[in-house]
Amino acid sequence: NEAFLREIISMYAADDKRAEIQKAYDNCDWDNYRIMIHTVKSTSRTIGAMELGDEAQTLESAVKEQDEGRIRELHDGVMELYSAVLDWCRHNAMI
Repeated sequence: NEAFLREIISMYAADDKRAEIQKAYDNCDWDNYRIMIHTVKSTSRTIGAMELGDEAQTLESAVKEQDEGRIRELHDGVMELYSAVLDWCRHNAMI
């Protein structure tokens, strides 16, 4: 159902977590960071953004392993991909 799909995409776009994720990253608040990255992973996969889901899973694993170097290596790329998915969602859901 196209209307349902648009609603799901619209909800995903409205739940933009970039500012919260960046704040947790900047403050090295890895517990909250992991929770938000986990949410991005799950919700991205729900809308079919599998590449973002996979990248977020890799980042989530780095956080669980407390590998700060790997977190810093992956963060910007995941955030760029998340921004691209959000932009696509906003364009395609017409919100």
